[in-house]
Amino acid sequence: MRHNPPVTSHPQEQEPIGPAAWRNWRAAESGEPWRQRVEHGLYSDSGFVSDLPDLGPYWIINTVSRSAPASPGDVQQDLVLRHDWHLPNEPLLMRGGEQKTRIDAYHGGWVDEELAALLSLALGVRCRSGGPIRFWFSADDGLGRPSTFFHRPPTISRPRHAIVPHIARDQVRLDDCRALLEGYPTLGPSQATALVRAARQYQLAVWSVDDDANLAWLQLVGALEAAATLQPLQGTSLELIDELWPELADLLRQTDLDGAKDVVNGLADLVRATKKIRQLVKRYKPEPLHPRPPEYQQVKWASLLDRVTRIYQLRSNALHKGVPMPGPLLDPPMPGGAPLPERPGATHGVDDAVWVDDDMPMYFHVFAHVVREVLCEWWKDLLTTSAE
Repeated sequence: MRHNPPVTSHPQEQEPIGPAAWRNWRAAESGEPWRQRVEHGLYSDSGFVSDLPDLGPYWIINTVSRSAPASPGDVQQDLVLRHDWHLPNEPLLMRGGEQKTRIDAYHGGWVDEELAALLSLALGVRCRSGGPIRFWFSADDGLGRPSTFFHRPPTISRPRHAIVPHIARDQVRLDDCRALLEGYPTLGPSQATALVRAARQYQLAVWSVDDDANLAWLQLVGALEAAATLQPLQGTSLELIDELWPELADLLRQTDLDGAKDVVNGLADLVRATKKIRQLVKRYKPEPLHPRPPEYQQVKWASLLDRVTRIYQLRSNALHKGVPMPGPLLDPPMPGGAPLPERPGATHGVDDAVWVDDDMPMYFHVFAHVVREVLCEWWKDLLTTSAE
């Protein structure tokens, strides 16, 4: 019996490789021949205009499947992703030498979900792959071979009241995301991985929110965290603590800092992630949704950084203490016409819990807008930097 070599968890020493679709695009541009062609069915609850051909080895084909206006949760196979595979069919596990855990390019999907996630983020729509529907194994394969053996249409709820009502749209122009996608292979491997991980978290959050809003909140925060990994930080450990925890910084200054060095550095690690997210949102701070509701239902945009910080804290409570996100933030915004309220406001009680206004920073649809706008501006900035 053949056994795979043991997989260890040694620290990563290899150079980053970048996600599969990114590597394949760069291989195509370098002149590598294509070895296989595959079509994948992509699902959405939005309707699209035209196709998106000639994205390197990729084509996005509009199936023109809709006969009724788009509606949240009304998911159909609206698009087909066709791609040529230019990389050797050699999994990392089959390569020689000692095997080590390697996750530097891992994002939980393959080429189809990688491209679907980038489409979802770039266009602000729901988009997921169901997997392959047709294969070509050689250039002489003619029309290819249809196959749905590996195809699994993604499931989704069709809610009576949607948590993100505007996510399903008609007449979405695929060409609007061409510039962002065409720049994708120009990124470095670490940049491409951070971008795809952020896009995947956004994609999964807006897809699952009507099924599991608590999980969707965690994923949206995770999208910001994925992007924030590339944010450089300046300042000493004490300066980092001082920005987000000034009272504690004052106490530490009154102690023997040399003797408390390990404590200070440990506390700095706790605030470092929050600092990176605040820095990211501050740099790419978006405009609010328009039109806006009456003032008493608005998020005070001048306090956006503090509200995002509070969301991050609530997310940490959910992850590390098992305390779900505040109940009112798990519900759809109260219906009553447009524009939708941006926050619950006042004080709310659900069963045996009560939340005041500061602990309900904004509704999910507003935070999804903030996250997407920040990530798209960061994406544009990555492309500018990589072109220099």
